[in-house]
Amino acid sequence: MFASKKNNGPTFLCIGLQKTGTTWLNKTLRQHPEVFISPTTKELLYFWERYKFHKPSILKRFSNSSWHFKRNRKFLLGRPRLYFVRSVRIVKRIIKIIRYPGKINKTKIYGLLDMIRNYLFSMQWDFKYLLFPRTERWYRSLFKSRHHKVKGDISPFYCELPEEEIAKIAASFPDIKIIILFRNPVDQLWSKAKMNILKDHDRRFEDISEEEFYRYFKRTHSAIPSYTALIDRWAKYFKPYNIHVNFFEKLDTEPYTFYSEICEFLDIDPAAINQNNLLNLPVKVLEGMKIDIPKKYSWYISELFSKCI
Repeated sequence: MFASKKNNGPTFLCIGLQKTGTTWLNKTLRQHPEVFISPTTKELLYFWERYKFHKPSILKRFSNSSWHFKRNRKFLLGRPRLYFVRSVRIVKRIIKIIRYPGKINKTKIYGLLDMIRNYLFSMQWDFKYLLFPRTERWYRSLFKSRHHKVKGDISPFYCELPEEEIAKIAASFPDIKIIILFRNPVDQLWSKAKMNILKDHDRRFEDISEEEFYRYFKRTHSAIPSYTALIDRWAKYFKPYNIHVNFFEKLDTEPYTFYSEICEFLDIDPAAINQNNLLNLPVKVLEGMKIDIPKKYSWYISELFSKCI
């Protein structure tokens, strides 16, 4: 079930930052026929998990109170219902073909076979992802695909990795490409605040005191790294032409240009995705509540970042 070390593993990493368009990029590249992205979860977080938890055992993954493992457990509990729904769709498709044999053609047969193939592949991938020991061989095996030119891991928390972990990645994947996305830090922190304080806890803006917002900004701003320091940290171990930096502001105003630059960096054809379909995908996929940042908070966040960005 595991793949050989020689030919497998990702060909690119998108290391974040958070709230900079990584979900949009994930949803977009999933549509590209030359790109393989993990079929059922956005963020693999293997390198971050290895750094934070040192190859956690299955027991730890199912008992640890960390948000990361809670999310994995929630993911696991949701899979049976998903596969039941997908299996019902397959059975309905088979019954329809049997009931109307005169309407059978190659397109319908191939469509059914694709449904079954994707169903079995996703089930096998989920089983491996959730229950197997977290080793490098396991990680490489998650990208087993013969039909894709490019294979990617989009995990924004990789931006938190220290230099020693980056060195380990470079030792295992010396030619891997690195995508780094940035955003105006004021807008980025405000977006995180709306998600973490309001949306995730189903609270209203009017119910949050100024003190709670200020405490959140002060506590959280340090998790957004210095942009120059982040680039320097990764550039120390990867060739300059294998690092691509882009900005959420370009995605927000020129999504096709942003997408085309990513495709050029990954050496894939941007025309493989219809431009109209691309433009119809909302940029702020996980935008949360549409509340503009008050000036007092904007000034406060700007002051917090003035010495480190």
